[in-house]
Amino acid sequence: MPPMNVTYVGNPKFACPRSYYHSVAVGSIAGGTIVLVGDVVQCRVPFGATFLTTYLTFDHRFIPWSSNRYTTDFPLLDQVSYLDGNPSPFYIAANVISAAIPGTAHFGYVFVFPGYAQLYEIALPPQPAGYWLPAPPP
Repeated sequence: MPPMNVTYVGNPKFACPRSYYHSVAVGSIAGGTIVLVGDVVQCRVPFGATFLTTYLTFDHRFIPWSSNRYTTDFPLLDQVSYLDGNPSPFYIAANVISAAIPGTAHFGYVFVFPGYAQLYEIALPPQPAGYWLPAPPP
């Protein structure tokens, strides 16, 4: 089941190998941080006097490097946001696309909130050393 309030830009069935994905990018409010913990990308940004923290949960097969092929609608299992100090989750409408990330030209999985001010990028694990094919271009 697709996450709530997510719109796939272009064709959600666009498919390519995970080995082509260099990173995950999140477009959100400026001045935040992004980290990858296990299968979850956490983006924490200032929001007034507090912080807005968004968790993007990915399928456990997508994050590690592989030559497996995935469609754009496959990797993201859930997205949920919290205001610090408030236990109630909420879902912000967002767009998802597999594309070149502006500013770096890395191919990535891009998750963007409307009106974003900054694009945060986090690298995915690269291909292992000695793999029989060369790494795809960034």
